[in-house]
Amino acid sequence: MQIYATDYDGWFPAGPEGADSSYALGILSYAGQNYIGDVSQLLCPFSEDHIGNWELEGSGRSAADGGLRASSTSYEYVVGFRDDSPADFMVAFDDAPRSHQRPRFGCIDAPKGRNVLFVDAHVVWMLEKGFQERMEWQKEMMKRIEEGGDYVPFDWWREGEGR
Repeated sequence: MQIYATDYDGWFPAGPEGADSSYALGILSYAGQNYIGDVSQLLCPFSEDHIGNWELEGSGRSAADGGLRASSTSYEYVVGFRDDSPADFMVAFDDAPRSHQRPRFGCIDAPKGRNVLFVDAHVVWMLEKGFQERMEWQKEMMKRIEEGGDYVPFDWWREGEGR
């Protein structure tokens, strides 16, 4: 995504208006420069989907041809960010925590959570409760920034400052 942003004036991928967020991730696999050499990177290793069945919607192109059906990615993506957007905004994350458990030997009751990619390119695994809280903060901050308001860091917001 960072390489894509370099080629597109700092913007991360976005699809046509009304397209779902996974469509924008799919752009990385078939945009002129093919930013992702292997589209299986958009499929979680724990997913039940099979990369060989993927198809670029309506095109007849298979995954082997670089195609990708928008609804087949394992990740949600927040459209509209640039590489200079707040570094602690979540830009992509596992689509659901149902099969994602923090790896621990011998622990079958590990709490569920998600892998989260931030604008500054770091990835964190977080518990679902913390993810939902952070998503609430991010939606509020995006709205504030759009309206010209002040950005409040997550930790301050969580402590009640700036709410």
